[in-house]
Amino acid sequence: MSLKSSHLNYLKVKGEFKIACSLRIFTQEEIELLKQFGHWFEGLANGDLEPFTEVQKSFVRVFTENMTPQTKHELLWFKYLGRLKLEQENPEKFKLDYSYEEQGFHTREDYYKLHPHRRNRN
Repeated sequence: MSLKSSHLNYLKVKGEFKIACSLRIFTQEEIELLKQFGHWFEGLANGDLEPFTEVQKSFVRVFTENMTPQTKHELLWFKYLGRLKLEQENPEKFKLDYSYEEQGFHTREDYYKLHPHRRNRN
């Protein structure tokens, strides 16, 4: 089996890449690229896939020799790995709860007693 065939088979078996971190810092284009090429990036970076083009070899060098990413794909994978690491090392910083909680001095109900015309206002 050729290297290209083994890559295509690897990607077929893996299916769509599931992004394992917050999508907030990624553009829609980056999200689509990760879904499409994420398994390929991962396979090349961790050694599951052997690179067969110069672009792939350069990609592997960036992640095995700690070189500075240059191409769009290298920068995206670097950004993804960085975000993933940040969320895994600091999970408490990414599980923020923005729900409303009554604090005591006066409640929402107290406010509506003073301003009944504001209740259920859209």
